[in-house]
Amino acid sequence: MHPIRITACAVAFLAATLGPGCGSGGPATPPSPPPSAPSAPEVTVSTGESAAIPEDFPKDIPLYEPMKVLSITQVSGEQTYVLQGSATDVFEKVEAAMKAKAEANGWQETTPETAIHDSTMSVRNYAKEKRTLNVTLFQQEAGTLINLSTGGA
Repeated sequence: MHPIRITACAVAFLAATLGPGCGSGGPATPPSPPPSAPSAPEVTVSTGESAAIPEDFPKDIPLYEPMKVLSITQVSGEQTYVLQGSATDVFEKVEAAMKAKAEANGWQETTPETAIHDSTMSVRNYAKEKRTLNVTLFQQEAGTLINLSTGGA
């Protein structure tokens, strides 16, 4: 016999002898289905004319007045929002008002030593209970761009 025929015969014999389940004596058990993943939260984004402050927007988040809402993103089931707005007032006036409103509403600046502040940009992070707030402001030619993001329980 040729070596190839012997090998083929040996493989066929082992397959017939061991059968399915590699000698377990019974049929192979199918694998369990993977656990189902939790459903992802729904994200809603509104821009342009449809962008407005939602009714359930937290009342203690400082909002500059007057501010035009450019976009708002909301994550369902959570108190997570990202708001972008603009104001025609100068950067320094908007920054002072936003800082004062945050503090008046009980927000504590978490890392004042690392806050970014110069003549064209400001980034401040706050905390209140188990929630966070980021206020980022940018000077523009015709006013100030306002970005707010908040999250937590």
